[in-house]
Amino acid sequence: MIMYFSLNYQWFPVAGRYDLLYEIDHVTGFALIDALLSDGPYRKEALQSVIEHMILPCLVLALSPTMQVIRMMRTSVTEVMSQNYIRAARIRGLSNYEIVIEHVLRNAIPPIIPKLGVQLSSMITLAIMTESIFNWPGVGRWLLDALSNQDTRLFKRVYWLWRLSF
Repeated sequence: MIMYFSLNYQWFPVAGRYDLLYEIDHVTGFALIDALLSDGPYRKEALQSVIEHMILPCLVLALSPTMQVIRMMRTSVTEVMSQNYIRAARIRGLSNYEIVIEHVLRNAIPPIIPKLGVQLSSMITLAIMTESIFNWPGVGRWLLDALSNQDTRLFKRVYWLWRLSF
């Protein structure tokens, strides 16, 4: 995505959290909130820069898990749609909207929920790679630094911070 959107078309920046032209005070540590809270004369441009820098990392982090959930949901819905109680609902004269809301989604979503928990571990792995590629500071970067320095104390702190967030 960096090569295609940043280097070939120059639509998005390559790395970092915002352009270095803008001076943003680090109040909260979140670039978007810090850009909103800044009092500089170029506040709108700094906010736009932060948003432009966020688009590619957010796409990279969200694309794979979203596609997996869509694929699982599609499989589950096609399985439920072939059940006899869906045919019975159509015979009773229910509309497609009522069938989907009352019968299909209610029975298609529960098998997917346990699989979402497994995706959390893959999201941490994706966060480590994404934060190192796009040069973003975060939990993934901390974990990568702790592993490369063999710092078990930092690794345990980051792990417990992650566990407390859920």
